[in-house]
Amino acid sequence: MKFFLVLTYIQLCVSLHAQTKLTKCFTLNSEYIEIDTKELDEIKILNSENATVEIDLLTEDSDLYCSIDEKTNDLLTVKFQKFQASNESGVFRKFITERIHRASLVIKIPKNKVVTILGTNVDVISESYQGQLKIYIDKGYVNLNTIVSNVELSLFQGNIYGEISKATMDITSTNGIIKVDEKLKDSPFKSEYIDSRKSFKVSTINANIFMTTNK
Repeated sequence: MKFFLVLTYIQLCVSLHAQTKLTKCFTLNSEYIEIDTKELDEIKILNSENATVEIDLLTEDSDLYCSIDEKTNDLLTVKFQKFQASNESGVFRKFITERIHRASLVIKIPKNKVVTILGTNVDVISESYQGQLKIYIDKGYVNLNTIVSNVELSLFQGNIYGEISKATMDITSTNGIIKVDEKLKDSPFKSEYIDSRKSFKVSTINANIFMTTNK
C-alpha cells in the first residue's frame, strides 16, 4: 500500500511538471541579436542555413513567453518573461525569480551575425556557431565546441570548453585554472597568431578554461 502511494505521488508530480514546447520562426533583418536568458537554465545556439531565426522553448512554466523586439539601430532583442498576477506580493515575485526555472532554449540563428548572450545562472552551448559571440553571464557551463569567429566571454564562475585554431587568445582567470591542450597555463595567458582575424578573449574570476587547439 505504501509503495502504491509513493508511485501515485511520483506519477502526479510528473504530470504536474509536464514540459511545453513553444516555437517561433521569423526573418532576421538585423546584424546584431541580443538574448536575455533570464528565466532560462540552458541556451543552445545553432546555425541557420537561411535568413530565418527559429526559436524552440521547452519549459514547465505555462506562464513563460518570448518577447521579440527589432529596434531601429539594427539590433534585435529576445527576452523571456512571465505573465505576473497583479495581486502577487514582492516576496512571492522574489521567490519566483530565484527558483530553478526548468526552461531551455534552442535557437537557430543565421550565420555571420553578432550574438550577445546576457544572463545570471545559465548554461550556454554553441554548436560551432559561424558568427561572433559575446557572452556575459555570472555563472554557468559554457561549451563553444569549434570556435569559428570572434568570441568575447565574461563570467564569474563556471567551466569553459572550446576548440580553436589560427586565432589570437587572451585568457585571464583570477582563481580558476587554464588548460590548453591539457597543459596548465599561467594567467593571464596570451597567444598570438600572425595574420589572424579571429580572437578569443576570456575574463573571469573563478571559472576554469579548457581549450584544445588544432595545430
